[in-house]
Amino acid sequence: MGEGGLTGPLVFAILSAAFGSSFLFGYNIGVINAPQTVMGLWIRKVKCSRIGNNSADESWGQWCPELDTQDKQEHMFENGTLNLIWSVVASIFCLGGLIGALTTSFFVNRFGRKGTLLINNVSGIIAAALLSFPSLAGSYEMLIAGRFVAGLNAGLNSGVPPMYFTEISPSSLRGAIGSVHQLFITIAIFVSQILGLPYILGNSYGWPILMGLTIVPCVVQLLTLPFCQESPKFLYLSKGDERGANDALVRLRKRTDIRDEMDEMKLEHEQMKNEPTVTFRDLFVNPFLRKITIIAVMLMVMQQLSGINAVMFYSTSIFRSAGLTPDQAAYATIGMVQKQT
Repeated sequence: MGEGGLTGPLVFAILSAAFGSSFLFGYNIGVINAPQTVMGLWIRKVKCSRIGNNSADESWGQWCPELDTQDKQEHMFENGTLNLIWSVVASIFCLGGLIGALTTSFFVNRFGRKGTLLINNVSGIIAAALLSFPSLAGSYEMLIAGRFVAGLNAGLNSGVPPMYFTEISPSSLRGAIGSVHQLFITIAIFVSQILGLPYILGNSYGWPILMGLTIVPCVVQLLTLPFCQESPKFLYLSKGDERGANDALVRLRKRTDIRDEMDEMKLEHEQMKNEPTVTFRDLFVNPFLRKITIIAVMLMVMQQLSGINAVMFYSTSIFRSAGLTPDQAAYATIGMVQKQT
């Protein structure tokens, strides 16, 4: 640790933001994969309980007949309605993520980077509560709602942490520290897959705990991030608080000679005042911005068409359908997901 490098306050802020936001983002991506079968059986049980003992009901045969061990693994999701319900549970997370991501600009400009991360813990805690208690409430609708709220949380967590990391880091370390976001996402996916193994929490008794563990990063961040500094760039460029930005830099760098970074922000501030406001229409009308927009959109489209979402959400069942045993499928998923990420 030295001048222009890592300092205690900087490391503390990075770890707080990374564990409370980046880790939570990755965990919510990976946690739904391994316990798919046991959660599907639970949904089947809930639907059956709502029918009752009325075997004359035409839907009784769809939800209530006992399945042997092989049927549970291989034929459960041949039930089209159950397959649809599970598809909603998995995919509504992405819808929430889209909505959450679209609100990023509003939140970071109004509440700051640190402030947005703190506020986002509200949705994280709500999601954890909704995901922890569906079994007790006998409501798979609560599970769907929890996944949607978790998606809202993930939408903000996909963009705010790397913004915060790069803005609090010295220029010599911005690239390395910016990669911490993806590192913690990958670690979290790996952890969620390990905890989702059948003999840990990926079973009929443990899956609510597996889902509810998302509250841990939220609580840790709420306890630690208030002691961290807000982004100096936000304070100076968005709020015009030069003194606040100066104080934040002094605490982050643990030295008083931060004139070069302050001068850099002042220059950026002057450039921003002279630049015209860019509208959504300009992204498609301005030739330069249109080219950048097309590149960004195509990168995202290609990422989705690569099938990565199918890997993250359904790889365990895909391996099962290919003939692997439940344990083999779980371990294959762990290995493949880490290879992909």
